[in-house]
Amino acid sequence: MTVNLAGKKIEKYGSELFFILEAGTNYYEYASNFGAGLEEAAKKFIDYAEETKADAIKFQAYKVETLVSKELEKEQYRYIRMHDALDYEDYLELVKYTHDKEIEFMITLFDEEGVEVLGDKLNIFKIASPDIIYKNLIKRIDKFGKPIILSTGFANDDEIRNAIGWIRHSPVVLLHCIPKYPVKHKSEMNLQRIRKLNIEFPNNVVGLSDHTIGLDPDTFTRNEPEDIFMLAASFGANVFEKHFKLGGSSANDGSHSINYNEATNVVREVRNSWKSYFPEEQKDKSKQLDVTDFLIKARRGIYAGRDYKAGETIKEVKFLRPARGITADRIDEVIGKVLNKDVKNGEPLSYKLWSKK
Repeated sequence: MTVNLAGKKIEKYGSELFFILEAGTNYYEYASNFGAGLEEAAKKFIDYAEETKADAIKFQAYKVETLVSKELEKEQYRYIRMHDALDYEDYLELVKYTHDKEIEFMITLFDEEGVEVLGDKLNIFKIASPDIIYKNLIKRIDKFGKPIILSTGFANDDEIRNAIGWIRHSPVVLLHCIPKYPVKHKSEMNLQRIRKLNIEFPNNVVGLSDHTIGLDPDTFTRNEPEDIFMLAASFGANVFEKHFKLGGSSANDGSHSINYNEATNVVREVRNSWKSYFPEEQKDKSKQLDVTDFLIKARRGIYAGRDYKAGETIKEVKFLRPARGITADRIDEVIGKVLNKDVKNGEPLSYKLWSKK
């Protein structure tokens, strides 16, 4: 199973990985701290994310009126209201800004209006884990026929199957995540779930959205994202999402975010380390020749054990490096052969020294 994400072919269990940096609400705090406009702050996040060599930078298009009940969820309503200042036209401007950059613009959409306005401009859709049961939104997104990254959160397998069943025209990537902000301990990540998702959904590429806090509050040890991502990759994750910040951040998303230097290191180290598990995919011919030369020099060939005259039968041989001519594992094809020419002691043997009969 392979999915094309922004021109990059991501194969299930394959060597290629896709990294998404999630701006979340961090750029709101950046704008406040540095006296910048929100759109300007968002562009800064795009610029720095591009430099990390991540594959995508993602935002969230909150619209509180279409997302939360003011009467029943007052605290959540207040929080979303604080972070829905940009309208869809602003996000269109960010799409244009990202167009010529070497990073993909992504955005989580929470309502059908956003899908209508932005759908044609996006190459990848992201659906938040709570909306895995939002049938109308999922079906509307599916009409565009573009890859959908679907976070699974605490959804059970039946709910995931239902969501995939509503999607008829688009490839689906399943993103395992623990919907806690933050996840304080690596042990809470349940990374084995990635392996189970791969087994239960063999036609879908699987990934991880990591919300772990930087410092475990109980053990005071670092939750290194490189370690988490590599372990997740070993269970079959090929797409990764992590919150991204510029400088320090006390925002809601700040505690489980990585900064520019950390993101750069994570993308480079995890990508390179994971590819090292796929040596057969090395396409550098010089490296392949190096291997061949090494094997010839290190392995043994079959050499004449004494001087022979033409017509004599080979009985005595030596096994020496390098493996020129016939290699040592072919000894049964050599002993008993009648030579058609003289051979000196220590000369490498070859098939042309006797009749093929």
